[in-house]
Amino acid sequence: MANGASLAGGPVGMMVIPPTMEYLLSVYGWNAALGLLASLSTNLVVCGAVLRHCKTMRGRYQPLDGQNDSQTETTTARNSPEKGKEGALQVLRKFFNVELITQPIFIVYQVLILCVGLIYSMWHLFLIPLGVQLGHGETLSAFLATFGGLGTLAGRLGHGYPIDRKLTQSTSVFLGALLLLAASSLLNPLVKTSFIGLATLAVISGVPIGVIFPLTYLLMEEDFDMSDTALGWLFCSLGTGMVVGGFSAGWIHDVSDDYNIVFVAIGVLSIVMAFILSLTRCFAGPKDK
Repeated sequence: MANGASLAGGPVGMMVIPPTMEYLLSVYGWNAALGLLASLSTNLVVCGAVLRHCKTMRGRYQPLDGQNDSQTETTTARNSPEKGKEGALQVLRKFFNVELITQPIFIVYQVLILCVGLIYSMWHLFLIPLGVQLGHGETLSAFLATFGGLGTLAGRLGHGYPIDRKLTQSTSVFLGALLLLAASSLLNPLVKTSFIGLATLAVISGVPIGVIFPLTYLLMEEDFDMSDTALGWLFCSLGTGMVVGGFSAGWIHDVSDDYNIVFVAIGVLSIVMAFILSLTRCFAGPKDK
């Protein structure tokens, strides 16, 4: 529940920013609207500046466990030319956690998380353009993001309770979210003439989008010790998927000239992810086993 709540700000921004930007564009034009958005975004610098590691609040920063070991290994490698190369390799192996990333199940998880980034960026980037292409206008289409954000917020805040209360497993919720996203995405071409239909599907598809993003952390934690390195690989895979997702969706649209095909691709990819995740549960147990 805490994980979902900590990520609830994103859906709120998704509901508010697109219609606001459309209004600013109509009143002030591109240059001024982007300047206002930049001014708003600059406040994030202030928010980031007040974040501190809890140890720094009590005084001098204390290194994390294992940091001194890495520094000692580096110093030893520098002072011993004969063992410098070997010491550097040991530091690199520890830094990248080679033992972890060579596990097949871990690699499969990274592929799944990369796919999460794919569908996350594809859905966010092309929800509004879909409405515009279908003739609903830029202003009205911008509200599709608001409806999608409403569903995402519900997914973020609602999925944690049954998992924390042991009413269901995180894997089951993740699989259900993928299948719901697949169904809602594949139905998009059938309601293209109705804005109400598109808005309804935006809310429905927003719910699984709100669920799968925070659950990636929980799924990893159930099978692996979430060290800083594991968390780093998770974000690396997620970010790579977001970059590739935007490019892939743009390429699909350029080839087909139809944003509906992008949402069909999201639906198919969600089904493939559900199948892969089902297979992983046959070979991976909880980390305490």
